[in-house]
Amino acid sequence: MLPESKNRNYNLMDTSVVTPDGIRRANVALRDGKIASIEEGSLPGNAEEIDLKGKPLLPGIIDPHVHLRDMEESEKEDFISGTACAAVGGVTTVMQMPNGSPDLRTVKDFHERRKIIENRAYSDIALYVWASEQNRNELHDFQEFGAIGYKIFTAVTGPYREDFKNYITTDEDKLFLLFEKIASFDGQIGIHAESNAILELFTERCKKEMSPDIDAWRLSRPNFAEELAVFDALTLSVATGARVHICHVVGAQTVQLIRDAKRRNSKISAEVAPCNLLLCDKDIRDSVSWGKFSPPVKTAADRDALWEGFLDETIDTMGTDHAPQFTDRKNNPNIWVAPPGGPGLEIFLPSMLNEVSSGHLTLPVLVKRLCEAPAKIFRLYPRKGTVTVGADADLVVVDMERKINVDVAKGKSKAKYTAFVNKTFIGSPVMTFLRGEIIARDGQLVVPPGSGQFVRPDPY
Repeated sequence: MLPESKNRNYNLMDTSVVTPDGIRRANVALRDGKIASIEEGSLPGNAEEIDLKGKPLLPGIIDPHVHLRDMEESEKEDFISGTACAAVGGVTTVMQMPNGSPDLRTVKDFHERRKIIENRAYSDIALYVWASEQNRNELHDFQEFGAIGYKIFTAVTGPYREDFKNYITTDEDKLFLLFEKIASFDGQIGIHAESNAILELFTERCKKEMSPDIDAWRLSRPNFAEELAVFDALTLSVATGARVHICHVVGAQTVQLIRDAKRRNSKISAEVAPCNLLLCDKDIRDSVSWGKFSPPVKTAADRDALWEGFLDETIDTMGTDHAPQFTDRKNNPNIWVAPPGGPGLEIFLPSMLNEVSSGHLTLPVLVKRLCEAPAKIFRLYPRKGTVTVGADADLVVVDMERKINVDVAKGKSKAKYTAFVNKTFIGSPVMTFLRGEIIARDGQLVVPPGSGQFVRPDPY
């Protein structure tokens, strides 16, 4: 049953509005897809009232790093199932990475990807473009069409596609030219930063010297492979004036590199994946391939450094790197055969609300880092990422006492596995609004796909 209707006006009564500055009790009016007023007293106009009984009201979560698959990979995931995960998880905007089948490298690819968003999404979707030497001179075209960012890969992310290596950027001169080009129109770079040469060397060593297990995967991608590539990216940001976002940081020394660089350069931002904050190598040893990510989950010392960097704002935000694989192929004891990645959108917010429940985070910090920060980095603010008058009514109501037991059989993703199997999180989204429309309630979708739209950065 799908009882909700689009563009309904609501008065959200007795809620605790969460902003980066604090929490205050208020009533919130939603009109024509926007936040119309935030008042302590009565609200103007006729609207359906929803008594939230003091429950916290957050901006919709923004995930700047997802792989929703679709098209030639639709059996793994598609825009419908992927954004269903987002909607029930309180995520109202996602940024789709460009590597898939087909990859998004040409203007034709962009328009084809954008077209399939129509009537096939529950949450809003922004599109990244794969930037490489082959399309460098055409990159400015995508800015006009509304690309959210330009993804550069300095390494092959997993040895499963022979053609992937044709579009990575390993030469410093070519990397400089890409940064220079994207800086010329003030585009946003996102970079998967690892040294491909080091990965190839250590993969060969680990295959010869180790059992094909999760430890071999981690050691085949040593921390200094990330450090080398991140140093290049940080240096080229200064040299060219390019805005650069370091994706899925995993190593302790990389955190320090970014911390030092941000003291001199305001155009640097970074993200961390929840799996790297919540897990370490010891946690995933028994998971076999479920815990294989690219880049990998690292040591407890790395995890602790990531937390320190996140809490002191060296690392600006989080991205799930939601990347479903075929469950049967993922479930392979040979770590070199099992593909990396897994679903993450549905448990993203619950896992972080659990950190609030444990005292590791506060709700205002969560909102600042998972809502406001990505909206500002990717130029969606103040349209997105904030509970303020005039913003899109992308909102999520949370129940800080409700428990979530991770059960992949009940999840919305087509991938029926997770590294967090049987985990319990305290804190759950219970109602998700997209432009004032209720799209999910109590873990269930209440509208058909089609509420989600293509979203582009300002100014447009």
